[in-house]
Amino acid sequence: MNNQEKFAEEVINSTAGMQRATAPADLYERVMEHMQTGRKTVPLLPKVAIWQAAAAILLLAALNVYICLQVKQPTVPTANNSYIEQEYFSHTESI
Repeated sequence: MNNQEKFAEEVINSTAGMQRATAPADLYERVMEHMQTGRKTVPLLPKVAIWQAAAAILLLAALNVYICLQVKQPTVPTANNSYIEQEYFSHTESI
């Protein structure tokens, strides 16, 4: 036997002695009882965690707005177009 055949034989033999899965005897009764009593909803996240996340988002948004209002952009003096044109074309005067 080559290695592939040995491996295949080992895989097939690895299930020897295993038994088929069985359901508990009272499973059907438990399912039917659960269906008759109704479903209980389970929250995915506790309300406290949701409120904490909302408060953190609100705090970060307020801090962002505050910082944006406090930081002043440097003002660049605006020049008139004739000055810009003179500077731009100053190298052509000697031509």
